[in-house]
Amino acid sequence: MAGGGAAAPPPKQDELVPHPVKDQLPGVSYCITSPPPWRKFGAVFASIPAPIVAALYCVLFAYVGVGGLSFLQFCNMNAFRTMFILAFSIFMGLSIPQYFNEYRSVKGYSPIHSSAKWFNDMINIPFSSKPFVAGVLALILDVTLPPKDSTTRKDRGMHWWDKFHSYKTDTRSEEFYSLPCNLNKFFPSV
Repeated sequence: MAGGGAAAPPPKQDELVPHPVKDQLPGVSYCITSPPPWRKFGAVFASIPAPIVAALYCVLFAYVGVGGLSFLQFCNMNAFRTMFILAFSIFMGLSIPQYFNEYRSVKGYSPIHSSAKWFNDMINIPFSSKPFVAGVLALILDVTLPPKDSTTRKDRGMHWWDKFHSYKTDTRSEEFYSLPCNLNKFFPSV
């Protein structure tokens, strides 16, 4: 050790005491009250423990995923066309990014490899994302697969969205989108 001193023995288990909340409050008050306060938000977010961030990540992205899947409630999931689009896009959404990631780990570069790095990134990064590949493929298949008959529009769930194409077609719009404090007099709806 520098200075020739002996190292202090590690504290015993019964000597370890967690910091009380009152010891942490000055740091939080510094982050909140020091000028300019918008620079201190990063310090507040950086002080959040990693397990809390991981839990928030899991919960919030679960909500995002469920929100996206909730649109399937309007589709006819017994139609072969709908089942094919859903299953094929999920399968390819898992397979194509796996291929891109495996290719990069084996060869050291991605499948799209040219002299322009910006072009490589523009293609390789989106195709390494599972939600991007599945969503774009589902959109392309839903728009391009030819409908067999007039019930395909109903199978896709488009009939449910018809009443929301215009603001005036739904009677609840005025109440739902009204501004607080009777501001609709000054800012009328379109």
